Amino acid sequence: MDSKELIKSIEDNFHQYYRLLNKLQPEAMEANSIGEAHQLRDFLLTIASIQDEVLDYRLHKILQLEHPYIPKIHVEAVKRKRYSRFSVNQLSDVFLKQRKELIKLLYALPKEDWHRTGLHELEGHITFKELIRRIAEKDKQALGMLSEKISG
Repeated sequence: MDSKELIKSIEDNFHQYYRLLNKLQPEAMEANSIGEAHQLRDFLLTIASIQDEVLDYRLHKILQLEHPYIPKIHVEAVKRKRYSRFSVNQLSDVFLKQRKELIKLLYALPKEDWHRTGLHELEGHITFKELIRRIAEKDKQALGMLSEKISG
């Protein structure tokens, strides 16, 4: 995929997330069982926390430094940081805002920056473009899971 296709994919995914997450009205959450609501909250906490880590740490690091070291994400440690006390609706809002920021970043990115690289702890050399491709790919899984959790 070229950079324009990747941006379109990330944008399409954003719209799917938006449609699904807009179904999360407080009344709908009350109708869910406590267990289902907890699972949904944990899922949203995970994707918002990982998105924060990817956007703020990995992508910006590649854009700001020459070939930086990028450690693997420790999901449980990341989840304990910023958003651990947020509600489902707050997490939904945070995640959608993060995605808007990512799309804005991608549209403003000069063509040559898509080829900047970092050194991933487990995978070696990785380009900015490859990280974006992986986000788009992992979104498909996450959207499927989210759809299941919301639709019940």
